[in-house]
Amino acid sequence: MSNGGMAKNAAIVGLMTFISRVGGLFRDILMAHFFGTGVVKSAFDVAYRFPNLFRRLFGEGALSAGLIPIYTETMRTEGRREADRLASAVCGITMGILGAAVAVAFLASYAIPSLFDIGDKWLEVMPLLRIMLPYAPLICLAALIMGILNSLKSFAVPALAPAFQNLCCIAVLALVCPFLPAEGPARIKAVSWSILLSGIVQVAVQLPVLRRHGVPLSLAVPRPLPAGARRVFALTAPMAVSAGVIQINVFLDGVLAMKAGEWGPSALGYADRLVYLPLAVCGTAFSIVLLPALSEFVTRGDGKSFAGDFARTLRNVTLVLTPSSLGMIVLAYPAIAAVYRTGAFDDISVRRTATALVAYSAGLVQAGLHKVAVTPFYARKDSRTPVIVGTAGVALNLLMNLFFIWVLPPSLKPIGIAIATSISSTLSAAALLAILSRSDFAGVRIFSPASFARDAGSAIAASVAMAIPCHAAYVRVAGAFANPGSKLATFAALAVAIPLGAAVYFGAMRLIAPAALRDLVSEFASRRARRRGGRPAPTT
Repeated sequence: MSNGGMAKNAAIVGLMTFISRVGGLFRDILMAHFFGTGVVKSAFDVAYRFPNLFRRLFGEGALSAGLIPIYTETMRTEGRREADRLASAVCGITMGILGAAVAVAFLASYAIPSLFDIGDKWLEVMPLLRIMLPYAPLICLAALIMGILNSLKSFAVPALAPAFQNLCCIAVLALVCPFLPAEGPARIKAVSWSILLSGIVQVAVQLPVLRRHGVPLSLAVPRPLPAGARRVFALTAPMAVSAGVIQINVFLDGVLAMKAGEWGPSALGYADRLVYLPLAVCGTAFSIVLLPALSEFVTRGDGKSFAGDFARTLRNVTLVLTPSSLGMIVLAYPAIAAVYRTGAFDDISVRRTATALVAYSAGLVQAGLHKVAVTPFYARKDSRTPVIVGTAGVALNLLMNLFFIWVLPPSLKPIGIAIATSISSTLSAAALLAILSRSDFAGVRIFSPASFARDAGSAIAASVAMAIPCHAAYVRVAGAFANPGSKLATFAALAVAIPLGAAVYFGAMRLIAPAALRDLVSEFASRRARRRGGRPAPTT
């Protein structure tokens, strides 16, 4: 894939993801208004983690990463018809497994409370879990369709599909919840039903695009079973072990957060929403585009393009996420206050969530690098290495969770979970990059630590230069108001500090690393110039 093509597709995914994440942010603002950081919101967050576990594992996690390389290879070697039979087989088998798992979980949600004394907090979780369980197979099907379309170089609608979950939730929060009793479970149950509805919608909006590409997707498993299907599941099995451990650990994070404090899951969830906005727009967008591109280079044996696209993606992610990370650390409290402080979300909730945001932001760049660093392994059908690194990271994360909950004071115990997440992301990304630095593909070294260190050092230096005037501008503007902590003062100060910080960062990058910045900008500029019939901008 050309530099401009990679940038264009990443920009499409990033834009669609940004729309989705902004919708999610608005959804969380309404959730904060109605539920704050109380036990009801925490119960919803914990219940939602269970179907989300299946989505991460079977949808956009192991199976998606296993399907895309084999689907791409099958199209190239055996033709489109066989590739479509492969897609139908994988989707049909996955839905059968998930249907059985959801049925077992549904029965368990009734059996566990009747057999064990699980406490009042967990009794709040079970009814919401039963409502959202069927969302699991629906969203996994939507994610698998997304993987198929990405393999066909169709990115826009699949990336936008998650926005419909937010639209469904926003519609219920804005149009239904105000007319339901404030006390009791009626409002949060209505929001849970909107999650289930959104799963149906996310499948429905992608089916016309699938048909337009001529993919006759069927959930009936074709006979005989395509040989590629066995390869997909053979490749998926070790990934599933790693992803399963990771997602179970994520689920346990929510359980431990509620044990540490009933406000824990909700405060961590609100902070995660903000920190995930730049991560999804940049890190996730580039990794989604990178996997099909690298898979294609593998089938062609093109080591130079393989290493080049990977290096550019790492650099671009670093250049975007480094200032985002430091900016959110510097402006954590006003950012949380500006976005969430309303209704039931009081000053105590602001402080708790802002502290969690600082802890998560410290690992933002590393999380983005981790998303990118696993793609060369999956593209080369090496699932063993990410499994070993991921499992070690998960084990470390769980141990650190337990340690921080044990040693930190009660007011900070849930924040220890965010700190553990950032540390484990850092070590996992470092381990994957270290392995890639010693790996070759088609005679070309995949990763150059020296080149990456120069880019990362430039981004860090420019971000530090940005943070100082950014914070000073916020303090000065907010202090000019009679009530510096008011909504008006907060918004006004952020409206000055954020653009100033961006200007300082790009100015500093032009002085420190003009070639890296120019290359990032020129990838997009060259594509726009070609569409207009003009001369492409030069790349460095």
